[in-house]
Amino acid sequence: MQRNSSSPANASVGTGLFPVNPDLGVDELMARVRSEVERRREAQAADAHAETTPVAATPGARLPRWLGFGRHLAVKPAYTLAEMLQFADEEFVATAYRVLLRRPPDAEGVGHYLAALRNGYLSKVQILGEIRFSAEGRKADVHVDGLMIPFKLHGLRRIPVVGRLIAFASALVHLPSLSRYLQSIESAAARANQDMGHLINRIDEAVEQRLDAMGEVLADKASLASARFQEARVEALEARLQALDATTNNLSSEVAALRLALEQGSGGLHTTVTEVQSDVVALRRGLLDLQRKAVASIQDRAAMPADSQVTSALAPTASAQAERIFEAEYVSFEDAFRGARDDIKERAAEYLVTLASAGVVPESGRVVDLGCGRGEWLELLRDNGFQVTGVDMNASMLDECRQRGFDVAEADAVSYLAGLEDASLAAITAMHLVEHLPHDVMIRLVDEAQRVLKPGGVLILETPNPENITVGSCWFYMDPTHRNPIPPPLLEWTVANRGFTDVEVRRLTKNRGTTGVEPWAVDAPGADGFNKLLEWFNAAPDYAVVGKKA
Repeated sequence: MQRNSSSPANASVGTGLFPVNPDLGVDELMARVRSEVERRREAQAADAHAETTPVAATPGARLPRWLGFGRHLAVKPAYTLAEMLQFADEEFVATAYRVLLRRPPDAEGVGHYLAALRNGYLSKVQILGEIRFSAEGRKADVHVDGLMIPFKLHGLRRIPVVGRLIAFASALVHLPSLSRYLQSIESAAARANQDMGHLINRIDEAVEQRLDAMGEVLADKASLASARFQEARVEALEARLQALDATTNNLSSEVAALRLALEQGSGGLHTTVTEVQSDVVALRRGLLDLQRKAVASIQDRAAMPADSQVTSALAPTASAQAERIFEAEYVSFEDAFRGARDDIKERAAEYLVTLASAGVVPESGRVVDLGCGRGEWLELLRDNGFQVTGVDMNASMLDECRQRGFDVAEADAVSYLAGLEDASLAAITAMHLVEHLPHDVMIRLVDEAQRVLKPGGVLILETPNPENITVGSCWFYMDPTHRNPIPPPLLEWTVANRGFTDVEVRRLTKNRGTTGVEPWAVDAPGADGFNKLLEWFNAAPDYAVVGKKA
């Protein structure tokens, strides 16, 4: 009567795994499911030592277990030695205990015999003999045909000299049966592999069955709990949706108003941008027109009659002013085509390694960079502790270098070197300078470098590489002040011929860009000709000749 008094409401909040409670959340339900799964896993682990026969797995049954050969050896009053020797390692020791003593092995005995077997102190025959002829083994009285004589012989082997003769004679006697024994071992290994494969397949099937069954149960329980959980909240969600509908209607009106205002504003913004672009174009045209007028005015003053006093006074100034205008134009050209400052610094950074490998360090002395331009190389040298001076004829570029705090001189490269003392510099660099010089001037520059460098000093001359077809036929002439390309062998020979040693050509590709076209596979039709042609397009865009003063 007590049990019948429980109401359905009370039953719905019982202590079962899946309570029928509309207020129960999905998260709490899943937590209880996980707890139950973990509890069942622990229960199965506690039963892991119990012995079972491998059977097809069903939901709720244990998974198949690996039994080994020992478990398949039937219990009987007599065995042959071959039957006992077919097992190995721990399975052998366990089988010996089970069939000879009629009991499971104890941990101490297994540990003793297993260690002796693994380190070679006892053979299988000796272990079988010790177990069989022990007091417990004699009491069990299990006969092993063919064990007695080998066991005695193994005991005699421990006798000095005689034992070795007995071992040798025994090996000769058993030599014909060795092949059969090895074959039996191979068969046993194959059988073990086969049984292991079958066991893995059965375990896989059993796991799949259990996972499917568990998935169905969890799906059913979760669906039931989710349905009841959702029923409890449907009405609340419907109320919230109605409120959101009203809010959405209000927002739609506001969005429409904002869109209209944005469209009107974007039209005005487009008009403003167009006007600014027009103003920029007009300003640029005005600046160019002022430059043209300034150059024309300067040229007119320079063309006045030679006997004019005004001409004599203004001619040097006019020439300098015109030169500054063209220098500023060249700076703009460099900014557009030379590359970003960081890119130039990454290219030049390779020469820090060149100096170091030649033994030129900050303590070696001053480094001079001819044609220093915007000073990217000067900055790298200064940041690495070198004393460095830049030389250039472009006053606009030198102004930028001075603003960065560099030591620079406005001078012709050859004239500057001519004014220095012998053996006064540790290194001289000239990047993209020699292609601007006539050949005879370039020779004078190399000669002056040979004179002012210290013994062991380094000369580095970098220039565009005409081995690259696109450089030699097109990009070289993008700079209107270039004279002619210089093939690498010519510049290398010139530097070596003027007295420098260890002269080498270094072809440069880092941060310089190539076609990116990959060669064809060597076995492709026409690959040989195509790849040879591609080498001319993929050649290094720049190269440097490096020489050392003896």
